[in-house]
Amino acid sequence: PSPEEHPPAECGYQLTGSWDEWHTPIKMTTVTFGEDWQARVPICAAPCTFEFHIIKGSDPSQRFYPARGSDTVLGPDGTRGAHWRVDVPAGCVWLEVRWNPCGMRGVAWSFLDKHGHAMRQELQTPASTVESFRASCPFFLQGSWDWRGFIELQPCDVSGRRLFRGGVPMHEAVGLVEFQIALGRERTSPRFWPGRGGGRILGPGVAEPGSAWRVQVPEWARWLEVNWDPR
Repeated sequence: PSPEEHPPAECGYQLTGSWDEWHTPIKMTTVTFGEDWQARVPICAAPCTFEFHIIKGSDPSQRFYPARGSDTVLGPDGTRGAHWRVDVPAGCVWLEVRWNPCGMRGVAWSFLDKHGHAMRQELQTPASTVESFRASCPFFLQGSWDWRGFIELQPCDVSGRRLFRGGVPMHEAVGLVEFQIALGRERTSPRFWPGRGGGRILGPGVAEPGSAWRVQVPEWARWLEVNWDPR
């Protein structure tokens, strides 16, 4: 089936998983003006491993799930035995799952500690590794210096970590700069953006208007360098 361009919000989505032997679906709520949906699963004893899939409209025969050996999202249909698998680390108190049913469709999850802070970010769809992200849909920088253009981030190794780096020339007295990370160079490409307070990274998906990293550039600066770790 073709991805839903603008699925009706009233249809709703639910999360169901192995944490309670698939008994009770958890209602997903809308974020970013109905484009994204999310739900939190309480974790009682980490580390552990869970599986889950997403249901449309409270109908178990309308399931979304990952393709075998791929990060493509399939469904909705009644396929059984196909689930996302999550290895929950020690110290995790909440598993937060985000779902974007529009366009490329994407699932992401993060592990939250007892304070509700993200422990680390797991990325799914369109790819789950840096290599497949790079091969299928490179990272681009887009910002207030020119919201029409894109700067491709180049891979680099820093202290044994694979990062993606890009630079932007700064003009005198540029002041405040805003930017996002995009998967692709199209206006509708999925974005990464900071959560409220800047402590978390959200996406890939459709960002709320005004959701961007903000940097105050000093007058003497002539170059802004951005390093991106998608793991």
